[in-house]
Amino acid sequence: MIYIGCGLFFIAWINTTTMMHFGESISFKTQVTYFKKALEMDSYYYEEQNPAEMASKITKEIAAIKRGTGPKVGSAIMAISSFVCGLAFSFYWGWLMNVILLGFVPVIVVLGVLMAAALQSGLTEGLKAYSQSAGYAEQALQAIKIVHTYG
Repeated sequence: MIYIGCGLFFIAWINTTTMMHFGESISFKTQVTYFKKALEMDSYYYEEQNPAEMASKITKEIAAIKRGTGPKVGSAIMAISSFVCGLAFSFYWGWLMNVILLGFVPVIVVLGVLMAAALQSGLTEGLKAYSQSAGYAEQALQAIKIVHTYG
């Protein structure tokens, strides 16, 4: 078991390292392409865009791409392969116990769906509260701008 654990640690380390490198590479290439396409735009495009928001918007989108293509993909691949290999290993060494435990899979799936629904409803309420507070902050900033204009 120690050898299996050490082997899995080494494989997980390689997986995480390569996926982080992959995410960085994809985000850099996307950022370069985004910049080249932005330079090809007409001046009318820049008149419509807020120059203060453009850099933060690009950075936020690139960070989302990096998070989505980096370690998360590696973690998903590792989880799926661990599940399949673990299932095959358990069927080979103890098929009777595995068949008994597979009877609980529907219960686990139902509980997972209920947990996902609870998390989704909490996330929805949080986003609604956040958007409402952002609206209040925008109103306050607008009022400050008006006072400063007439001050």
